[in-house]
Amino acid sequence: MTEDSLLSRLSMLSESALSGFAVACVERSLPAYERRTGARWSPVHNAVALAWHTMEGASISGLRWMRVRAMITRSMLGIETYGPDVQTNNSVAASARLLTEIFGYSGSGDPSVDRRERAERAAWIAHDVRDTIDSMIREETSLGSAEWDGSENVEGEWQEALLDALSAATASKLSRPWFESIDLGDARWGRGLSSKDSRWFPWERSPPAEGPPDATLFLAGISKSPKIKYHIYAASESTKPDGRTQVVGAEVLEIPEMVRVENQARISYYVRDESVFDWAEYLIEHLLLGELLMHRMDSCETVRFRNIDLMSKRVIPYPPHSLSEEDA
Repeated sequence: MTEDSLLSRLSMLSESALSGFAVACVERSLPAYERRTGARWSPVHNAVALAWHTMEGASISGLRWMRVRAMITRSMLGIETYGPDVQTNNSVAASARLLTEIFGYSGSGDPSVDRRERAERAAWIAHDVRDTIDSMIREETSLGSAEWDGSENVEGEWQEALLDALSAATASKLSRPWFESIDLGDARWGRGLSSKDSRWFPWERSPPAEGPPDATLFLAGISKSPKIKYHIYAASESTKPDGRTQVVGAEVLEIPEMVRVENQARISYYVRDESVFDWAEYLIEHLLLGELLMHRMDSCETVRFRNIDLMSKRVIPYPPHSLSEEDA
């Protein structure tokens, strides 16, 4: 299927079918992202979860889409700095960023233009995902051996099968389980790649993280009492009448120390809500280092996290990052 024919077919889909095609494609690229980054939950996963939530009928504000888009952009790394191994990370992140634009794009008021731009974004996603997954399969299979059946574009064929099914589907069917049912058959994937237990992913995938937080439902803030303290709050799914301000809820993390000592960022925190205990560092990284403090600590080599409640410490390399327009 050529790029022109793909765009033509996507342009003829209903809005819900087009959106479903995009999120299904991005989710199928997550195993490659997880293997490259080692992350079982990230802003990329967050975007996919929000998209499925929307497909189920939820109303997600544009502000939340913009926030997760900014987090994804920050995670896209310079190949010149980090080497070619980040190419998979960037490709999947780029697809997830396009996904946030399909679901959260602010319409121009011209339905024909909005429809075309969403279709173009979905086509770019399809292209990036095909390349990402085919590269992953090549890495895991000895090309030219008996174990490979010569099918170099397995994801492209899955996308065609999905388009065929979407053309005849009704909007009421477009839930995640429906997309999981689209299958080319185990034999199609070649020996070593098939999975009779999971038609959705014909390759191994790590178990999903337990209880991951939706980072768009947390907010960071600063207080002075008498010295600077940082706080992370739960936020409401709703917004104030302006549509751009989230309603702040209870505090979940208090960070009384955020200092730089030579090339190390030292962060001490109290957990105020046990539901985020396992995700404290994740929230601090994305909401404090990423959104609130922007790039003030980005030249550090390491981060030392100290859980004051447990008096435990952990030192990790400073999370890779890039300068994005959203948080510059």
